[in-house]
Amino acid sequence: MPLPNAVKLDSSKSFFPGIFGVVPDWLPALIGRVVMVGALTEGKASNAHAGKPVNGNIELCRTYIRGLGGEYEAFAVKTLELLDEVDAALKRRNAVVHSLWPDNSVEVARGWRNLPPGQREEALPGSEAVWTSWVEMDRDRFDHLIVLFAQLVDRLADAIAMAGSIPTTRVD
Repeated sequence: MPLPNAVKLDSSKSFFPGIFGVVPDWLPALIGRVVMVGALTEGKASNAHAGKPVNGNIELCRTYIRGLGGEYEAFAVKTLELLDEVDAALKRRNAVVHSLWPDNSVEVARGWRNLPPGQREEALPGSEAVWTSWVEMDRDRFDHLIVLFAQLVDRLADAIAMAGSIPTTRVD
């Protein structure tokens, strides 16, 4: 079913009157792919605690991993670096997914979003706080982000398998 108020102009652009103007077809398609692989990465990062917010799960993993030492120290360092990469990629995903894209050229798209209170920069005396985040994406940047998510899923699967072999002491 076609989108309401969408008029096909040609094979490379769609027009949404009064909303976004001309939007290259590649933009929503690539945003959709970022949504899909980002959700897969988020699910893998939340593997042990499904249903809880991914940021909390990542922090829980960091807390557990920081407690590892001895023969597991190298694993801990690598896994903490991996969690940092996952966290940064998911923040990039959020910037892409939650942005409005009013400036869409055929080659580059520029979007913006209002930042939640916890992500706003504090204002310097005599200036205003930064409440808006801008993102600029082209096909290569989208491709890089999509491939990054696929690689993170594989690396998370490996880390989860390795973590499963570490003996734990349960305290009830």
